Amino acid sequence: MVGKTVGVIANRSAGHLWRLPGFDTEPPQIHVLSGGPTRHPPSGVVLHTTRRLTSADRVSKDGLLVTSVTRTIIDLAESLSPEQVAVLVDESVSSGLTLPSRLVSAADRLAARGVWGPRAVSEAVRP
Repeated sequence: MVGKTVGVIANRSAGHLWRLPGFDTEPPQIHVLSGGPTRHPPSGVVLHTTRRLTSADRVSKDGLLVTSVTRTIIDLAESLSPEQVAVLVDESVSSGLTLPSRLVSAADRLAARGVWGPRAVSEAVRP
């Protein structure tokens, strides 16, 4: 819990939990995504905030609340090159972790001006 708002494990930490390609080494910090107002996170926690965190974005994995594979891929795409996004999408789909239709649907829902991740994932799914 960060402040009084419950967050979910996200970004690089979620990529590690899902064993996504390129995220097999544990990040030095824990990444948490919160859908509401927060206070300062504890030391070692990187806090990401959003206004768009739905129940479809949150799942339980190994007893931990974490972003879904689909949401994790979109969040990670913010800091990856188009080539890295294409590899992440291709390998995640081919290994059965997510579906192209889920990626497109989530990317459409999360698209916003100035946000690169959803557009990068859409372009990787629909070249």
